[in-house]
Amino acid sequence: TIRDNWVLGLPIIALAVMFYLWHSRGRDPEGRGTIVAQYDAPDGLSPAEVGTILSEDAEPKEISAEIIHLAVRGYLKIGREESGSLIKKTDYVLTKLKNGDEKLNGFELKLLDALFGTKTAVNLSNLKNKFYEDWNKIKKDIYAAVVKKGYFAESPRTTRIIYYVVGLAAMVGFGFFNLNVFGIISSVITGMVVIIFGHFMPARTKQGVDAKEYILGLKTYLAVAEKDRINFHNAPQKNPQIFERLLPFAMVLGVEKAWAKQFEGIYTKPPGWYSDPTGANFSALFLVGSLNNFSAKANSALTAAAPAASGGSGFGGGGFSGGVGVAEDSGDVG
Repeated sequence: TIRDNWVLGLPIIALAVMFYLWHSRGRDPEGRGTIVAQYDAPDGLSPAEVGTILSEDAEPKEISAEIIHLAVRGYLKIGREESGSLIKKTDYVLTKLKNGDEKLNGFELKLLDALFGTKTAVNLSNLKNKFYEDWNKIKKDIYAAVVKKGYFAESPRTTRIIYYVVGLAAMVGFGFFNLNVFGIISSVITGMVVIIFGHFMPARTKQGVDAKEYILGLKTYLAVAEKDRINFHNAPQKNPQIFERLLPFAMVLGVEKAWAKQFEGIYTKPPGWYSDPTGANFSALFLVGSLNNFSAKANSALTAAAPAASGGSGFGGGGFSGGVGVAEDSGDVG
């Protein structure tokens, strides 16, 4: 019948409509098209803002990069601790060194306050299942910051959620009015088309595209092999201060090991903002390895929902944009 043909044609209609919307609204404006090496983050942006502009998503890895960024700037100290004899368990102690000030942006202030409250020191493990709501608030503030600064016209999270809701509504609504196997399958496919396209609908502004290319230039510099470094003009001299200042950005961009290799042999003393009892033979690569372990545990603990909260739909919390629950840490076997 005509009705059945229309129902079976829904996925094709959805595909055509979503392709048009993506083509007209979901694509970035044209950029310069060339990536030039850069030696710092654009516009004084934080690691979380850099990561969000690049991936269009505020991810859990950004929160650990922000904590390290705060440590490098002297607001807190990260300390690694081990307990146990045969089976060693690792934990991290965050010690507050000074209060937030005008040098921090809104979500950095919120992060510092959420970590410590009225305390001056806190164990990372004690924040598990407690920090989740703070993480969602901070994540919303990160999205709000990149919108306010002009890199996106609308929050990527909001854009995706709108299409996810529409896709789910299409699955349920069309499926309800077409209670046969083919109608239900057609409705599910229609909803999936909307959801899949919805994931790619966030679009940067022209300013956002320029910032993305700038960030890729920074990533190029951070990841350069030592033998190719001579090709970069006006690159800053390598010293521990440069290494530490750009380390949080290297971590959020996923090139921290390459960045550390550039400092082999010249970075031999632990920074004042990080302590590790096992760091006898200290190096830049050792620090990066330790901080990667810290990041994994921080990303797990600080974004894990409490059992009562993790059974919800997820739209009000992490939703489809990166808030995840992670299994209990079983400790490190030594």
